Amino acid sequence: MVGVVSSTPQVVGAHLVGSVPLISSVEVMKRATNELPGRLRRIPDGEPGERNMFVAFQVQKLPEATRFNSQAKIDEAALKTRPFTLKDFQPLGYAKAAQESYKTFSALREQGVIPHGVRFQVGLPTPLSAMTAAKAGYQHLVEAQYEQLLFAEIDAIAHAIPIEDLAIQWDMAIETGYLEIASGNTDVKPWLPRPWFPDIRDNVHKRALRCINAVPAGG
Repeated sequence: MVGVVSSTPQVVGAHLVGSVPLISSVEVMKRATNELPGRLRRIPDGEPGERNMFVAFQVQKLPEATRFNSQAKIDEAALKTRPFTLKDFQPLGYAKAAQESYKTFSALREQGVIPHGVRFQVGLPTPLSAMTAAKAGYQHLVEAQYEQLLFAEIDAIAHAIPIEDLAIQWDMAIETGYLEIASGNTDVKPWLPRPWFPDIRDNVHKRALRCINAVPAGG
């Protein structure tokens, strides 16, 4: 008898991108495990609280004068002699949130809710994504410093969470938008800042590569 091979795709796994519209990390992790039994290799905390609107909460982390909702003026000539420094930023908050959610993850694993072998997933916006929270035309004044701070958050996360339990995911929706612009699609322009760098495709790739290289081996 000849076996019949089904042409219907068979789902053998699932990946949650990070944001889940539930109230708490406990609820997210329990629901995800119950609804997708045996299908998850990594599980996020759902990005609840202030993180539930992607990079919106990062507005308040930037120097006040560069926030897109700020009326403050910037004297760019003065900034050539006194540029923004890391001290002008507020703590980004990603490492603190990851450490708190990892406690929940660990407790649920100890209770047998989350299987051993499943990793704790930390979703992060790229520096380029966070620059959509900066005032148009001023991103070039804060991008490098923000990138340094965000990469330091990754180091703190990797120091606090065992690397064998950790999976870091970069969220690159904004990069996709810029690549669409580079390909001639102008429909995405209204919701993106005007590029502050030449050669969009090359510069997006370079920024993405720096992000990838910032993730510790095994994470």
